[in-house]
Amino acid sequence: AESMKYSDIISFSPDGRAFIVYDKAKFEEMVIPKFFSYKSFRSFQRQIYKYRFKRLRNERHTDAYYHKDFLRGRPDLLQIIKIG
Repeated sequence: AESMKYSDIISFSPDGRAFIVYDKAKFEEMVIPKFFSYKSFRSFQRQIYKYRFKRLRNERHTDAYYHKDFLRGRPDLLQIIKIG
């Protein structure tokens, strides 16, 4: 239920290989303060870039992010993700 609470703001891509932020303003207002110690979307981006996430851009989503070891249904891979 908690994962569905924010699905209109952020979710995995259909293939589960990236996550998409649909609403940056709501992400800053509702998600960042609950899960992170910083306040802005830009700070969130800086942090994920340190972990080597890549921003994906296409005509449908401008705020989609990918890391080869960040996959839906594979929490075991999270330990591999380190600051680069």
